[in-house]
Amino acid sequence: MPIEIGKLQEFAEKLANDGEEVALRASVSRSYYVTFHSLLPFVKTLPKSAKHREASSDVTHFEMQCRLEEWITDVNLTSAVSKAKRDQICRALNISRALRVRADYHLNAAVTKTDAMQQIDRTRRLLEAVSQIG
Repeated sequence: MPIEIGKLQEFAEKLANDGEEVALRASVSRSYYVTFHSLLPFVKTLPKSAKHREASSDVTHFEMQCRLEEWITDVNLTSAVSKAKRDQICRALNISRALRVRADYHLNAAVTKTDAMQQIDRTRRLLEAVSQIG
């Protein structure tokens, strides 16, 4: 059954309000995936990165980051999006991904309500930036 990005975002926000660390970790992870899937259609239009593995046809998390970082602003960007905006998207995605990795894989590292709320806020700002891309 398909799911809408907005529903995933609502779920992440609900989890963050739960307060238990397991819910906070899930919130951080779901928020990251809201960003990933929101960026994916645009990222698929960008050329494969220099680091892309030829055997892979998918856009992985790493490939997404690389394509965005290699995005040539004067050729691919619309007038509404600047190099600074691209750099902001890359930084925020990198932070979001790192926090998701901590939440999903580093169970001895704490994930706090502040982490979850900042991830949700970062996701909102990234979605706003993505909406300006085109």
